[in-house]
Amino acid sequence: MQTEKNRKYNNLSPEIWILNRNGLQRCDGGKPVCGQCVRYNRRDDCEFNDGPSPSNSRVLEQNIARLQARIHELEQDDPTLIRLQAPYVEAASPALHDQTNWWETPELPTNIVKTLLDSFVPHGFKFGFFLDMPRFLVSLSSTDNATPKIPDVLRNTVYLLGIHFSKSGAFMAHESVFLDKTLRCVHYALSVAQEQQTTTLYVLQAEILLAYYFYHNNRLVEGKFHASAAVSLAMLCKLHKTHSYGNIGVLPITSAWLSPSNDAVEADERTRGWWQTYVLDKSWAVALVESSSIIEENDDPATVVDTPWPEINNNVSISQRLLVTRLMLILLPQTATVRASGGRTLQVFFEGTSGDTNISTFGLHAQAVALYERASKLSSYQDRSW
Repeated sequence: MQTEKNRKYNNLSPEIWILNRNGLQRCDGGKPVCGQCVRYNRRDDCEFNDGPSPSNSRVLEQNIARLQARIHELEQDDPTLIRLQAPYVEAASPALHDQTNWWETPELPTNIVKTLLDSFVPHGFKFGFFLDMPRFLVSLSSTDNATPKIPDVLRNTVYLLGIHFSKSGAFMAHESVFLDKTLRCVHYALSVAQEQQTTTLYVLQAEILLAYYFYHNNRLVEGKFHASAAVSLAMLCKLHKTHSYGNIGVLPITSAWLSPSNDAVEADERTRGWWQTYVLDKSWAVALVESSSIIEENDDPATVVDTPWPEINNNVSISQRLLVTRLMLILLPQTATVRASGGRTLQVFFEGTSGDTNISTFGLHAQAVALYERASKLSSYQDRSW
């Protein structure tokens, strides 16, 4: 049974109370502005509530009805609906549509390859890519038997980095699959490197890319492992002994790993390959406060770097540069100690007597790294002298 007080309040019509300097007062319901708001000069603040507020259960019912309507809308495949998405989340690549387990196929679909290459190419140089990019892309996509085929070890490494740089969840979900596949390929390639010398430069490229990949992901032990493997390969191939004749790279004839360059482009690749290895080794040795794997000793000619700095390509045609290569290979005796462009590249540079004026931007970068490593070494000597 309701009390007399409850019956009194239930019989009241809906009313609004306002708070002012005189306390809580009842609104008289005048329109367009109630008397209280006129009296206290609050015309702009006057608002009306034509009925009682809905109960909590009614509010919940309205929310449930709204959510059910939204669910029904999402379940409908209506092409006229405008779908909203998070502005900073990349949508799944259209290359993935209608592809079933593309990551398990021996040869990736063409559209997948294109998408991964589009992600890799802008970042390749920063991760130590030294091969000629236009030639590499042609070889990677060519079906012509006359075009040299890119071995799986480098192909999978590039795909791995393409997945990593894509920042697409649909691709990155399979990054570990490609990492395992790449590491297996590297292990096999190193085990047969002496029998398959034509792929050695590709294996070196894969090792450099992997070292940067692991360093980038803060996996330092694995990064150092692959960086050391890259240095070993480069030294074994005597890339630090590549000489320059008219911008043609010529390896010592005593080298048992690499045959002479076929053209100027391949010669430039070998020069850049050495200096990319050098930059990787020296810069990360300083960053990790560890000893460098590349050590040049004046009394050991085998360790002296004779490979010239990477140069800006000039207007000499490939055929002319190739002719120079062939002539030098014929004229040079096998036991000759050649000093093209002066040799002793690093020693001459540190002595300040180089005089090179045709060095490329990457060559200047390599020189900066050489100075950076030398300054760090001198600083460590000074610290120990205190």
